[in-house]
Amino acid sequence: MRTKTNSTGSKSRAIQIIGGWNQAILLYSYDTVVGYHAEIDGEVKTVLAENCWSITTAKHLSDYRNEFGLDKEDCFNYGAFKKRAEIDGVDVL
Repeated sequence: MRTKTNSTGSKSRAIQIIGGWNQAILLYSYDTVVGYHAEIDGEVKTVLAENCWSITTAKHLSDYRNEFGLDKEDCFNYGAFKKRAEIDGVDVL
């Protein structure tokens, strides 16, 4: 179940169990997972995709970068984002 994080509901989050007691917080823009925040192998990480969608999604990604202290250069192109998620055991599709 997703929780809205802005007044319009275009930005939201959901929790996903990723094995054992570990969980990831999926970060959404509209219905697309654009990032996740999780502890994986003892390391807390936030992984975000680069914007390839819309102006509103660009704003959402900017909000997430600010929240988690990331620079734009820390984001992955969408193909690399999906591969990183697969390696981390996070289902972003």
